Amino acid sequence: MSEELGRPLSAGEPTFGEWAENARLPYDDRQLQLLAKVHDHYAKYGLGGNSLTLRAALGREPRSLRSFIRELALQTAQIA
Repeated sequence: MSEELGRPLSAGEPTFGEWAENARLPYDDRQLQLLAKVHDHYAKYGLGGNSLTLRAALGREPRSLRSFIRELALQTAQIA
């Protein structure tokens, strides 16, 4: 990401609570608790799938992460 954006970046991982607060989700407390359970499950066990299931879900060949970041960087540069 740093290479494509031309500036240093560092990775971080917010807690579910921090993420939910910043996301300003339109959920009540019960819904947030359920979503937190889903998040915890994925954090422990991941989300199953492979490139074939990704292609099937997208209906096209997936992009590489580098290509996706490059596209976002170009879009951001055009907006600014």
